Amino acid sequence: MEKLCVFCDHWQFDGGSPGYSDLTPGSDASMDCAKGHYGRRFTLHYIGPEDFRKQIAIAAECADYSPPKSGV
Repeated sequence: MEKLCVFCDHWQFDGGSPGYSDLTPGSDASMDCAKGHYGRRFTLHYIGPEDFRKQIAIAAECADYSPPKSGV
């Protein structure tokens, strides 16, 4: 299996939530690293494909990479 952040146990993903009205606008999907390697939480609505690929590919050089315990 390729070493990508999405296959790491420390990768965090929030699918967001739908907006129901102007008073409850919802939230965008986002991703982060529990070890802090991204430096900030990425809102997926505002990140392009190239930046997304760069972020999930940093696992190839990451000393904290840990395959998920649940398997893929």
